[in-house]
Amino acid sequence: MRELKQSTQINVRIGPFVDVGDGATPETTVTLTAADQAELLKANGSATVDISAATWTAVTGADGWYDLTLTAAHSDTLGQLAVVVQDVSLCLPVFAYFEVVEATYYDAKYGTGAIKANLTEMGGVAQSATDLKHFADAGYDPATGKVQSVATVDTTTVNADMRGTDSAFLAASAPANFVDLAITATTGLVTVGTNSDKAGYSLTQAFPTNFASLVITAGGSVDSLTQGILNTLFTETTAGRIAGNFDTFFENANVATIKTVDDVGGAGGGGGTDWTTTERNQIRYRLGVDGTTSVPATNTPNLGDMGITQAGADKVWITTTRSITDKAGFTIAGTKTTLDALNDIDGNSVTAVNMRGTDSALLAVNVPANFADLSVTAATGEVTVGTSNDKAGYSIAGAKTTLDALNDIAATDIFTAQMTEAYAADGVAPTLAEIQFMIWSALSDFSVSGTSITTRKLDGATTAMTFTLDDNTNPTSRTRNL
Repeated sequence: MRELKQSTQINVRIGPFVDVGDGATPETTVTLTAADQAELLKANGSATVDISAATWTAVTGADGWYDLTLTAAHSDTLGQLAVVVQDVSLCLPVFAYFEVVEATYYDAKYGTGAIKANLTEMGGVAQSATDLKHFADAGYDPATGKVQSVATVDTTTVNADMRGTDSAFLAASAPANFVDLAITATTGLVTVGTNSDKAGYSLTQAFPTNFASLVITAGGSVDSLTQGILNTLFTETTAGRIAGNFDTFFENANVATIKTVDDVGGAGGGGGTDWTTTERNQIRYRLGVDGTTSVPATNTPNLGDMGITQAGADKVWITTTRSITDKAGFTIAGTKTTLDALNDIDGNSVTAVNMRGTDSALLAVNVPANFADLSVTAATGEVTVGTSNDKAGYSIAGAKTTLDALNDIAATDIFTAQMTEAYAADGVAPTLAEIQFMIWSALSDFSVSGTSITTRKLDGATTAMTFTLDDNTNPTSRTRNL
C-alpha cells in the first residue's frame, strides 16, 4: 500500500483498466466524467468525495493506466484512502488503496527529516524530563545523582572570579570612589553634601530671548508704559481721526465729538465729502431699511409709467397683485374660451384650409381610387368581398381535414422527413416523434448496472431515460424513473 504525505498534492497512477467483455484488452478511453462512479473514500467514515472533475491523463506507453491528480484537500485525512472508478458498460471496476501519513513521518522516511521520539525509559527504567536533563548537564555525577562539588569541577568550566556566596559584589565592578558614598541603611538613599557648584545642572524653565529687556517692578508688574498702551483708550486730538476705540467708532457712540462712520474720508483727513441728508434718504428708501413710506422727489423712477402713484402705500415692492390692461410684450398661456381677444379668429388664419367640412369629414385626397366599389354593411361596418379565385396573399387557418386542397399530401412526404430528436418526461404523454425516439433508445443504446438501466441519446453519451429493475439477477419488471 502506497503512503501519501498528508495535505499534499500528488499524482498517483491508477490501473489497469481492461475491457468488460474479455477482461484482458486494455481500455484507453476511460474518462472520469463519463464513468458510473468516480469517488474517493476517506478514513474514519468521512463523506464520499466526487472526483469526476479531477485531472485524469492516460499514461503514455502503458495502455489501461492513468495518472490521477490528488489535491491537498483529497489527502487531508490520516488513514486509509481508496480510489473507486467504475464504468460497467466499458471496463471492469478498478480500486486503488493508499495510506495517508503525517508529514514529519513521511519526510523522515522518504526525505531528510527526523522522526519525533518521546523517550520514557532508559535501560528499562522509567525516566522523567528532569532525569534526562540531569544526564545532559555539566557537573552531574551519575553515580550519586548529585552535582559535583565546586572544588572537583574543572576550573576551565567555572568562573574562578566568583567563589563567594551567591549575590556577592565583585570589587572589579565598583567605581573608584564607591566607599565615599553615604547611604542610609533603611531607605538606601544616597546623602549628598552641600554643593555650591551648579555645573551640570539644567533649569526646568526656558526664558525667551528678549526676557532681559523687560522692566519688572518688585511686585511682579510690567512697567506702566507697556501697561498703558494695552489698557488706555486712544484719544482724538485732530479732527477726522477715530474717536474713542474701534468699538465706539463703529457703533457711532462718541457723543463728545459727534464723529460717525460717515466722517471717514470727510473734511477731517480723507479728502472726500460727507453724504447729505437727501442722499442718505435716497439710499435708505431704495434699500427699504428704514420703513419710510414717502419717496424723495429727486431721482425717482418712472413710477407714472408703471401706473403707480408717488404717495400712498401703492409701491411695487410691497404690492402683490396688480391689474394690467396693456398686454404688449406679454405671452398668453390661457385657453381661447377665457381669452376674449382671441375669440375673433377667422377662417383665413387657420392653416388647415383643406378641412372645411363637418367634423370627421373624409378628405378626397385620402380616399383610394376604387373606394366607391366597396360594399360595406351598414349595421356592422364589415366589408363584403366577392368571389375571388386568386389565393395570392391569403393565409389558411383551417384544419387539414377541412381543406380538400391539402389532402393530396403524399405519404413519402411524411416518412422521408427528418424528425427532431425529443423525449417525453416521465409520466407525460409523448408526441409521435418522441415515442419513436424513446423506443429506439430503450432497444438499441443502453447499459445495465445492478438494478439500474440507463438509455442514451443519439450521441451515445447523454442519458435519455433511466429505469429500475425489481431484481438484478431475475428481473420480472422495470419502472421508469427519469
